[in-house]
Amino acid sequence: MSYKYSAKEPLDHAQHFVDCLVRAEKSIPEAENDLGVMYLTGAGVEENKTKGKAWLREAANRGLPVAHYNLAIAYTTGLGSEKERLLAAEYLRKAAGAGFVDAQFRWGTVLKIGCDKNPSPFEAAEWFQLAAKKGSPEAQLQLGMFHYRNHETPDGSPDYKTAAKWVRMAAKKGLASAQNNLAALHFRGHGVAQSMEKTIKWLRLAVAQELPEAQYNLGEIYLFGDGIEKDCEEGLRLIELASRADLPKAKFSLGIIYELGLGVTIDLKEAAKRYRDSHGTYYEYQFAGFSCNVSMIFMPHIDCAHIEIDRLSSQGLY
Repeated sequence: MSYKYSAKEPLDHAQHFVDCLVRAEKSIPEAENDLGVMYLTGAGVEENKTKGKAWLREAANRGLPVAHYNLAIAYTTGLGSEKERLLAAEYLRKAAGAGFVDAQFRWGTVLKIGCDKNPSPFEAAEWFQLAAKKGSPEAQLQLGMFHYRNHETPDGSPDYKTAAKWVRMAAKKGLASAQNNLAALHFRGHGVAQSMEKTIKWLRLAVAQELPEAQYNLGEIYLFGDGIEKDCEEGLRLIELASRADLPKAKFSLGIIYELGLGVTIDLKEAAKRYRDSHGTYYEYQFAGFSCNVSMIFMPHIDCAHIEIDRLSSQGLY
């Protein structure tokens, strides 16, 4: 999470710092907020967390929503005391209630996760919708995921069309995780036309941003030649990239690849190593719905990493 300036981030931080000092003497909250951000980040001035929080509090006490938001971030990223961390949620709620779009998205996320109380997905969706309508791609994706997962249509099924509408908006704005999920929707034909051409198009856009989940999904497609010319070498390269980014299912997939010899020479010891790397982090290997780490194709009948480890152990390979 990054701190927010009152307006656009200045091109010349040092000059903006001088200007804000002058304006802060007149108790202008926007200047106080920007001074706080610059002190916290060391932009245009030597970093000083204490002064940064003090200036943000000045601006927050004058009711500036962006200052409430920035304080919430500061208090939840290791810069606050225990008492201040308890205040973070209240500051975030105030900023969201004042219409600050980033705060609306973050507050929705807090409600979705639950933090210190039970998750409230429907209340979270209300905040996501407020932020999504203001153009937040992250909120648009979360709202799409909400409609995908929750049964709101007359027959009790998920609302795929509404989900696709919001996910598409976020994907067109360049959000890599939304591009990956839109690819999954086209692969399944959920709310959009089933199309391998569009699946691959959106995955490639997400891969260009180095999203591990997209690297993994496109790697599977190349590995099996589903809707594209089969290219085991490229498939393995992409899945290796996702594995190096610590994507557990990519590590598990590599175990299968080396065990079955998919584009490589069968190597049971290497397979056992790859299964071991994924053990404890990714157990159920199956398409689990709609998320930012969708598993789209690869062998959904494979059970669990620990089962593969036990099996290879019996052969003396683990």
